[in-house]
Amino acid sequence: METNKLSGHQKSNVMGYMKFIKESYVLALLGKNLPINSTRLTKFLDNYLNHLCEEGYTLPVDLLMHNVSLNRDWQTSEFAKIDTDFRMDVDAEKQNLSITMLDYTAENEVERPYEDRRVVLHIVVKNKFGTTWAVHIPLQAVMPGFGDPTDGYQCYSHFITFLGPDGMPLDRHELYYCGITKRGWLKRMAEHFRKSEKESKNKFHQEWRKYQGDAHVMLNSELLALNHTHEGAMQWEEWMVDKYIMGITL
Repeated sequence: METNKLSGHQKSNVMGYMKFIKESYVLALLGKNLPINSTRLTKFLDNYLNHLCEEGYTLPVDLLMHNVSLNRDWQTSEFAKIDTDFRMDVDAEKQNLSITMLDYTAENEVERPYEDRRVVLHIVVKNKFGTTWAVHIPLQAVMPGFGDPTDGYQCYSHFITFLGPDGMPLDRHELYYCGITKRGWLKRMAEHFRKSEKESKNKFHQEWRKYQGDAHVMLNSELLALNHTHEGAMQWEEWMVDKYIMGITL
């Protein structure tokens, strides 16, 4: 559910401008793969989160405090269990940005299970061919105090969501690919994209290639966890395969 304010959060006493987003982290996790540079994205997010504080909501500060908490499990990239996301829409041709807060606590039907709760930044890009590509990253991972997001293993997935005539997701099983890497999830993502553009016989590459240019699907890339040990990343991958039986691992 889209909303202009966060339900269940206390009023904030924060005064003045705060730096909520660290550009070096944005660049480390997103690189130059989006039709918008990291400086503009960082400034846009910073301004929006400061606006939330001015409106009296504590979410941005809550996330910063959780990042530096001595009780946070750094080795498993523990995130604050807050059931709120942000969606940023990018108009690639006009270079326009807009952002919407998604508060899942407003209606019980859309609340996520407690273990899945984290604040995700959904960056949605529609290119000139009509294809929608969404990149999903944990917002805390680009905020000060989180630590180096390139340390350890990163756990990610790519998936294809089928859309109805109204642009909303259909109640249909999505196609998943999940993987782990220590070289940076965007490097691995770029490699898979190049393979999908060629005559790769991998099933997921074939499906990704098949739906390029289709306005009735959304192609998704999501960073789900980071800073894991190799053992922890392998356990995560096994868990993902069990959770999404139709998933494909490479």
